[in-house]
Amino acid sequence: MGSRAAVEAFAAERGSAVRTVVNLRLYRLHELSTPDVPGRPRLAGEQDLPLLAEYHFAFAQETGAHQPESRQTHYRGAPLHGPGQPDVQLGVPENRIPASCRLPRSVALSSPRSKLATVTSPRLLVIQPSPADPPARLGEWLTAAGATLSVVSPATQPLPELTGYHGVVCLGGEMGANDDATFPWLAEVRALLSRTVSQRLPLLSICLGAQLLAVATGGQVRIGASGPVVGARLVAKRDVAAADPLFADLPLTPDVLQFHNDEISVLPPRAELLASAAPYAHQAFRVGAVGYGLQFHIETTPDIVLDWVRDAPDEAEHARPGELEPDALIETHDAIGEAWQPFAERFVRLSAGDLPPARDMVRNLPLA
Repeated sequence: MGSRAAVEAFAAERGSAVRTVVNLRLYRLHELSTPDVPGRPRLAGEQDLPLLAEYHFAFAQETGAHQPESRQTHYRGAPLHGPGQPDVQLGVPENRIPASCRLPRSVALSSPRSKLATVTSPRLLVIQPSPADPPARLGEWLTAAGATLSVVSPATQPLPELTGYHGVVCLGGEMGANDDATFPWLAEVRALLSRTVSQRLPLLSICLGAQLLAVATGGQVRIGASGPVVGARLVAKRDVAAADPLFADLPLTPDVLQFHNDEISVLPPRAELLASAAPYAHQAFRVGAVGYGLQFHIETTPDIVLDWVRDAPDEAEHARPGELEPDALIETHDAIGEAWQPFAERFVRLSAGDLPPARDMVRNLPLA
């Protein structure tokens, strides 16, 4: 029996088969077993190491992968996995990776999802903390791009498990991210957002949602030292945003709507700052490869904002004169839609597996 056949037989006994694509600087691991959500990444554990090691060793012998120059071009990006199979990232300590799994050079372990693992209509869990901030236009953009939405109000409904979802959206609300004494369900939302990031499920969190994401992943939120920020504003993309799949194609200073009292004072340890503005710098960030937080609003309509103005007149006084008038709000929302509807479409593509995620720098491992 040849080396590949032997490994396939071994894989069949384990109920799974791993395909390994080896490049000069990169190898990717794919698993055939179907997880709870077809097409979603599954984090490989130590139980997978014998299989990964044996297959990698056999594949390296067959392809000459331990001499990277040989046959490198032929195998670059070879689609050795079948339709509907999810990618797997190797998520174990470096010292637990068997020697036969290591290449002679430093390589990067990553799990970019294959086009073969895409879904036609990604299912998104939408967490709506407040009746005053529904999905609104963002929901329309997401569904127009092909997503199916499942909206849950954590104040009155239990949060579901993430099984069966391809992405998560968390909206805003009038409460603070740390107001557990008044809104005890906030802890459950933070826990779900933390699991979403851990499972590398695409996440888009807005205003309160972004603050909850920050706290859930090690950041800090406090009452804004410079007071409320309300009205039409611009945010400035950071240089790193040029390499981000969702932010790269945004204008350098996209239009947004601000309506918040609190600020994200400290970003989570693994966060990448994508956009800033005065007086609060942490306007948009990404935790890991696919966990996004926006301090501002992109989902609103003029009528929703007018309701907020009536419900929070003290905060509304911080807006510039005239910018919360109906005609001005229509103009503001036209500008927001021009920039952020394509952004929402890219989020659907990311959730569907059709758009590669950002590079998570902590996944670069120097292997012997």
